[in-house]
Amino acid sequence: MPRSRVYAAQADDGIGMLGVSSRYGDKQSKGLANLLARLAGKPLAREKRRAVYLLTDDDFRRVVWQLIDANAWVVGVGRRTELRDFLDHWWLTSASVSELRRGTPGGVSVPSPVLEARPVKPSTERMRRLAARRRAAQERAEAEREYEEANAAMEAVLSARRRQKAFPTDPELEVEVLARYGRASRRLNAALGY
Repeated sequence: MPRSRVYAAQADDGIGMLGVSSRYGDKQSKGLANLLARLAGKPLAREKRRAVYLLTDDDFRRVVWQLIDANAWVVGVGRRTELRDFLDHWWLTSASVSELRRGTPGGVSVPSPVLEARPVKPSTERMRRLAARRRAAQERAEAEREYEEANAAMEAVLSARRRQKAFPTDPELEVEVLARYGRASRRLNAALGY
C-alpha cells in the first residue's frame, strides 16, 4: 500500500513543523496528511512539491500519531535533546536495524514493553535442569582433563630442575607452565564449586 512521506521536526520549546511532500505516496494519503496538518496548524510554506505547517506542542504530538496510525511514513528531520516520555520515542523510528535490536537507537535507551511471564511447564523445568547438569558435568570433565595436563607439564619442569642439567630450563617456559597450572587449578575449583 503506498504511503505518504511526512517530514517532522520539533524544537525543545515544543514548536513543531510538519512538511507534507507531494512527491511520494498516493493522492489519498497525501490528502489525508495535508488535511490533518492543516486542521491543527497554520501553513508556513506552500510549494508545488511540499507544504509546511507550524503546530503547537500538543497538536504536533497528536497529529504525528494520527499520521502514523493512518500509515504515513513520518521521517524525523531533527531530534529533541531530551525525550520527555514514551510518545517522544517516535523520533527513533528512523534508527538503524542494529540500534533497534540493541534497544538503544540514537544512544537513547528505549523503554521496553512490560511482558507478562508465561507459565513454565514442569516438563520444561525438568529438561532445563537436566541440560544444566549435563553442561556442569561436561565442564567438570574438561576442567579435570586440563588440570591433569597442566599438572603433568608442571611435574616435568620440576623434575628437570631437580636433575640440574648442564643447560637449565627456559625461564619463560617455566613461567608459562606455572600460569597454565594456575588457570587450570582455578577452572577446576570453579567447576567443583569451591
